[in-house]
Amino acid sequence: MQVLLLLRRPPTDAVLCLIMQMLAALSAQGQSVVGIFLFGPAVSLVQTKSTLQAKLVALAQAQHLPVYCCGRAAGEHGIDVNTLEDPFIPAGYFQLLHELKRCARVVEL
Repeated sequence: MQVLLLLRRPPTDAVLCLIMQMLAALSAQGQSVVGIFLFGPAVSLVQTKSTLQAKLVALAQAQHLPVYCCGRAAGEHGIDVNTLEDPFIPAGYFQLLHELKRCARVVEL
């Protein structure tokens, strides 16, 4: 089963730890995460510099897991989507719809 993670909460260490636990649990169940979509305050993850953020980025890169960053939310938080680095990908509503169509399950945090 393919799963898309939607993250709206600010990327505190507790939230990043929850994401890591969620990815491990889904993997243990044999479910495939197709990506993480950042909305609202969660887009600040692209600027967060912490050990957990580095681990999440490393995990996303190792699993070829895209981390989509909502362009509108990024603009509202002063983030230039043209400066995003791998694994962060600027995206919008149409990308979200595309990902939702190919997933059987959506988990929102």
